[in-house]
Amino acid sequence: MTHEEALKVMMGMGEMMQNDNAPVEPKDEMPQIEKDQYIFKVKIGDNLAIFCVRDLKWHESLSIEAKSYRVEESDLYFSGEYQRREILKKAIVWVYDLVNEKLKVNDDTILNQLNQDYVDELWAQYFKYTNIDAKEANLIYTSALKYFKGESQNSYPVLPLIIEVDFMLKGVISMSREEFRTLSSNDLERLQLIMTARADALGLAYQQIAPPKPPEPDGFESELINSLPPHLKAAMKYN
Repeated sequence: MTHEEALKVMMGMGEMMQNDNAPVEPKDEMPQIEKDQYIFKVKIGDNLAIFCVRDLKWHESLSIEAKSYRVEESDLYFSGEYQRREILKKAIVWVYDLVNEKLKVNDDTILNQLNQDYVDELWAQYFKYTNIDAKEANLIYTSALKYFKGESQNSYPVLPLIIEVDFMLKGVISMSREEFRTLSSNDLERLQLIMTARADALGLAYQQIAPPKPPEPDGFESELINSLPPHLKAAMKYN
């Protein structure tokens, strides 16, 4: 995709240029948009910037999530701000400032060069776009469940990914470790949903067995236990 296509087609720049009565002609050459990348338009006041971002691989996301936990005086807590900034540091490929006609390529210091308002708006768009919502998760799970049960799909389509997972589990196709590591977090989540549906459909899911309840005392023993303090009563019942 050329930089003109990125501006006009993906970001709806045609309408904006018509409103401004002036075409946008960047001086810097905008890089090509790779197939695993996409762009967002972030407008703050009169300033407008184009962000090229990518999906993180699943192991990148998990590594950031693990490092986002903090221990303070033996209390474990999760730092959402750290997670957000670390994700964006890796996700941003380049930024094009349309007002000043400047291109900034991410060199791990990109966030230090951006106004916080841009960071907040980009995160809001990026998070919504790159995460599976409940509707998609339900569609994938229900479709996979019907597929592996051999039931009619009705209004649920057979997603190509379901067929791929089925053949992977049957050993018809395989995936190398390097190929597996190239999966995005969303792709891995979709795989897990399909495999969970398959396990449920074939009755392979782990079934938790409730522990047997202790026999209820009756008569004199019951009256004796009921007269005890709560902590002793609990000890008598479960010891």
